[in-house]
Amino acid sequence: MPAISLCLVFATALGAVVVRPKMFVGRHGKRHRQVGAVYLFWLTAGVIQTCYETWGQGQVETHILYDAVLGLLGVLLAWTASRDFSTPAHTVVSNKASGTLEDTATVTVSEMQEHTFFQGIHLTQALYLHIVPHMSPIFRLVVLMLACTPWLVRHRYPYNSFSKNYAASSGALTWIGLLYRMKKYQFLFYKHVLLHGLNIAQAGASVGSAAPVLVDRLPWRWYWISINTAYVMEFFLQTLVKRGDVSQSTMLRANQVLMIGSSVAVVHLLLQGELSLLIAAVSLALNFAHRKHDFTNTALIALTFLVVHGSA
Repeated sequence: MPAISLCLVFATALGAVVVRPKMFVGRHGKRHRQVGAVYLFWLTAGVIQTCYETWGQGQVETHILYDAVLGLLGVLLAWTASRDFSTPAHTVVSNKASGTLEDTATVTVSEMQEHTFFQGIHLTQALYLHIVPHMSPIFRLVVLMLACTPWLVRHRYPYNSFSKNYAASSGALTWIGLLYRMKKYQFLFYKHVLLHGLNIAQAGASVGSAAPVLVDRLPWRWYWISINTAYVMEFFLQTLVKRGDVSQSTMLRANQVLMIGSSVAVVHLLLQGELSLLIAAVSLALNFAHRKHDFTNTALIALTFLVVHGSA
C-alpha cells in the first residue's frame, strides 16, 4: 500500500509536469526552471530506486547521497523562486491569507521565502537521521541540537498562516476552508511527530541494533520521497491554474491525492514503532505554551527524555 501511494503521488506530480513541459524553458526565471528540471529528474531517480528496493533483489546503498542532493535541490528550488519571481505581482497581492488553493491566489515572495526555510529543515533532518545512529549516546544530544539550530533564525523568515483561511465564518464551512484546516493539522503533525518528535526519539534510540537504521528502511524511503514530492507540488499546481492549463477543480483533486498519498506513507511509518507519540504530544503542548521557541523546547524535551530513558 505505501508503495502504491508513492507511485500515486509521483504520477500526480509527473502528470502536472506533462500538462505544461514548457514550464522548464524560457528566459524569465531561468535558474528556477533549470533547478526544477533537475529536481524532477532526481525525484524520478528516487522513485525508481525505491521501487527497485521494494520489488528488487537488494538494497542500493546510496541513500545519504540521494537525500543530501534532494535536500539541496529543494532549498535551491525555493530560493531561486523567491529571487527569480520577486516582481510586484508577487510582492503585492490580494490573497486573503496564506495558501494557493484558490484559483485567484498568487504565490507570494513571502511564501517562497518561508518555503526555503522548511526545505532547509528537510535537508537538516535527513542528514541528522543518517548521522545520529552512528554516534555514541553522549554525542547524540549535541548532534540533535545542531540539527535544531536553523530554528534559531526562524524569525528571519516570514510566517504565513493557514488558519486565516478558515478563521472567518465565510470560509470556515467551505470545501477549500476544510482543505486548509487539514493542511494546518498535517503541518502540526509533521512538525511535532515527524520532525521534533522523531529527532528526539532517534537521539535516545538503542545503540548497536542489528536492524538497518531508520533512513535505510523502505517505510522511511516511501515517506521521504512522498513528502518531498508533495511539498513542492502545491505551488507548481497553482501556477498551472494561473496559466489556464488546468482547472481549479483538477488542482484541488491533485492536492487531495498528494495529501492522501503522503498520509498513507506516514501511517505506515508510524507502525514501525520509531516514533514517540508521548514526545510529540509534549512538543505540541510546548508549541502553544512557549510559541516560536522550537530550539529551547526541543532541548528541554530531549534532556528530560534522555534522563528518564537512561534511568529506566
